[in-house]
Amino acid sequence: MESTPTTAAAGTGSAHPYFPTATAGLTVDPANPAHVYAVYNGYSRRWIPGGGIGVLFESVDGGSTWRNITANLPDAPGDGLAIAGGKLVLGTDIGLFTADRRSPTRWSRLGVLPNVAVTNVRTQPGGNAVLAATHGRGMWTVTLG
Repeated sequence: MESTPTTAAAGTGSAHPYFPTATAGLTVDPANPAHVYAVYNGYSRRWIPGGGIGVLFESVDGGSTWRNITANLPDAPGDGLAIAGGKLVLGTDIGLFTADRRSPTRWSRLGVLPNVAVTNVRTQPGGNAVLAATHGRGMWTVTLG
């Protein structure tokens, strides 16, 4: 997997150079507006010829360069990201995953939810929990350890 920063196609209307599928969303660090995460909703080249590589990218310079932080995440579409309790919490088509915000190179599945697509993730007041919206299984409040 590519881990070096790359030049983004910011402002050109073209797709991300690594992932030519739909952007599921951007999450801006509330402490630093130049620190941005991009979530992509699609499968990689493993499944789709011409598909991208990775589902989650990070920029620390307002989108001029991007770093793939997908790491050990499964090859499944991303749907939403929240920053909570010093962690990144990513909703995907196959569940909810978390990684340390300072070094997002090792992702772990949050096993409190049933096997379900998590379509949106939002930080709860206080910052140590997220609200996870699922496809067909309701909304869940998940406290982070």
